Amino acid sequence: MQKLVESGLFGNGLVHVDSPTLVKRYNDCLKAIGIEPTNLKEFKIDGIGWSPEVSKEKDRIKYFSCNDLQTASQFGIILTPDQSGLPVYTPFNSFDRAVMAKLFRNSGKQIAELTQRSALWLDFTQDLLEFSSPSDLFMIEEVVVRVSDTKGLIQAAQNQRDLVKRFREGNNVWLDGSERAKIIESAKLHGDLRFKPLIIQDIHFNDVRSFYTRAFGGTYIFRDFSSDRPLMIIESEKCEKTVADVEFAKSISDPGLSEILLKEDITDLSLGWHKRHLVELEELQDLIIADCFYQQPENAEADFASLTSACKKQWIARSNGSIPPLLGEISRLIATLRKDEPIKKISVSLKNNSGIYPVIMRPSKEAEKSEQTTKVVWQLLARLAPHDIERLYLFNRILFYDLYRSWSEGKKKWAIAYLKKRGHPRANNNGDGH
Repeated sequence: MQKLVESGLFGNGLVHVDSPTLVKRYNDCLKAIGIEPTNLKEFKIDGIGWSPEVSKEKDRIKYFSCNDLQTASQFGIILTPDQSGLPVYTPFNSFDRAVMAKLFRNSGKQIAELTQRSALWLDFTQDLLEFSSPSDLFMIEEVVVRVSDTKGLIQAAQNQRDLVKRFREGNNVWLDGSERAKIIESAKLHGDLRFKPLIIQDIHFNDVRSFYTRAFGGTYIFRDFSSDRPLMIIESEKCEKTVADVEFAKSISDPGLSEILLKEDITDLSLGWHKRHLVELEELQDLIIADCFYQQPENAEADFASLTSACKKQWIARSNGSIPPLLGEISRLIATLRKDEPIKKISVSLKNNSGIYPVIMRPSKEAEKSEQTTKVVWQLLARLAPHDIERLYLFNRILFYDLYRSWSEGKKKWAIAYLKKRGHPRANNNGDGH
């Protein structure tokens, strides 16, 4: 991963936590969440407070989760307003960054005020404490973020306001010695908090009709499409039994999944778009060739980018037995789109069993009505067709990093160079695959 770090493709846009005060505040938050403190003296954190260094120390990627597979409880930490707009490198849910954006948008002043003296820990909750079955995911209608701080300032400010309200509105409250003692004690402990922006209301996020969650090894939920039925797509082979047990569930390895996505109007073949963007389709064809090229052990250290078009043709001719039908289908599609044949006629000739559908599918117009749904569809398509490493890097970053670790040194160098050539990381590239 060091090459990714050096290139800015991993670890870009993190906050450096290197002061004893901030480290202590981070540990105070971990204790409040119920997680063992870190022994590190410095580390970096992303927009939700996750740290790659702490993760490595704990040997657990999802250390903000109570249970890696089926918890409904997720947590986060805010040490500084500088976390606003930062990437979320290991999102548990596809909507995590959108939730964080809403939190900072709604409560930016309070966060800035509170983090001068304290640190915040976040509790992401749904209606259920724990999911006993993937079918419980259909029950998620809203995510609520509750914010607490390690110094108790939020609660103290609320208590002061309640006390003052009782003194103003109550009869003879000033005569009650215990009430006077409460307000005096609060002032001694915290000062006058009445007019400071310290109280953060719960954040309610309800753009969750379609989403991805890492619960149960990875699950996609789609609702509100062509049929009245929802659609669940299970990633993990360990949860294959769920496909049979849960209505509307499909395995991600189901050979008919592409047709289901098209039928439900979640995706579209978008041949008109590809006809207008043939250069991108040709780029995709080259990426598929590169994927095949690096699957052969003798090319482990080679630089695919140095091959001329003639060399690529020679290599394809020599490797005819190992070239997948997909490459031929893509080539034929490019040639056909250059002509003036009707789009409907072209779509009939495509062979899904070649694997071309997930490669050329794009989010449907119906999916594009919601920004969150669009991102979830792109994440799924990147999972179904990981040949396009730029799409993978942009929309399914965790899978990109997982696959990167398994690549040969030659492919790692080529992939980094390719992404840099395509302009990554960009200033607005959030680093969270969203």
